[in-house]
Amino acid sequence: MENFNKTFASILSRLKLLNDRWGKRRTVYSLRNFYCTQCLLSGIPIHILAKNMGTSISYIEKHYSHGNPHVPTVMQAKELQTKKFKAKA
Repeated sequence: MENFNKTFASILSRLKLLNDRWGKRRTVYSLRNFYCTQCLLSGIPIHILAKNMGTSISYIEKHYSHGNPHVPTVMQAKELQTKKFKAKA
């Protein structure tokens, strides 16, 4: 796994993507965070997301929805999805 992490970091470094816009270093785990955030923004029901990720709804709410100003809360994700559907209508 260590070799994979180094390869991942090397690729991101070459692409000048190793750090996010807030200066935090991206890791392989960042992909899980990105996936979860995108699913929430897309309006995927949180119970389906939790099952898909092999975790609980409360874990997603605790780690991906609250306390981080850059990650939308579940309610914000639902609002964005509602607005998206209204805009298409």
